[in-house]
Amino acid sequence: EGDLTKRGGRLNAYGTSFLMNIINASGSLPTRNFQSGTFKDAERISGERMAETILRKRKGCYRCPIGCSRVIKVEEGKYAGTEGESLEYETTWSFGANCGISDLTALARANYLCSEYGLDTISTGNTIGFAMELMEGGIISPEEVGLNLTFGNDEAMVRMVELIGKREGFGEVLADGTKVAARKIGKGAEYYAM
Repeated sequence: EGDLTKRGGRLNAYGTSFLMNIINASGSLPTRNFQSGTFKDAERISGERMAETILRKRKGCYRCPIGCSRVIKVEEGKYAGTEGESLEYETTWSFGANCGISDLTALARANYLCSEYGLDTISTGNTIGFAMELMEGGIISPEEVGLNLTFGNDEAMVRMVELIGKREGFGEVLADGTKVAARKIGKGAEYYAM
C-alpha cells in the first residue's frame, strides 16, 4: 500500500524507469560511458515518457501485485513495429544515457534485439558506450568499426547490437564485453572499460 508499490504507485504506473529522472537529478546517472552523472535528455527516456508514448500495458511477475514490467509497442518512425517486454531502468540507461541516445524507440529496438539474440542489455549497452568513447578518443575509427559509432548515433547503436548478436565484423570484438574487447583493441582501451 506504499506510494511506490501500490496500484497506481510509481512502480506500477511507470515501471523501474521512473528512476531515470530521480537518478539524473542526483547526478548519478551513468552518461557517455560514465564520463558524466547527468544526461540533459533523461526525461525523454524516462518511465513517465514511456507511459505517454509506447507503453501498451503493465505486467507483473508471477504472483507479484506491483506489475512494474512494461509491454511496449512502437507505432511509428524508423523503429515502428518493435514490440517487447521489460524495457527497464537498466536497459534505458545503458542504451540511453550511457550511449548518449535520447530516442526511446531506439532503446526499445535495442532491447528487442537483445531478447532475440539472448544478450544482457546492461552489458551490451555498456560495451557499446565503451566503444563510443574509444571512437570519440580516436582509439578506434569508423573505418575499423564499419560504423560511425559516436555518442548519440542511435542507428549505429542499434546496428552494433545486431553485429554483437551475430558476432560479425566489429561485433565480434565487442561480443565478450569490455574487458575482453579492451585486451583485443589495446592502445590504452583498458582505461575506458567499465
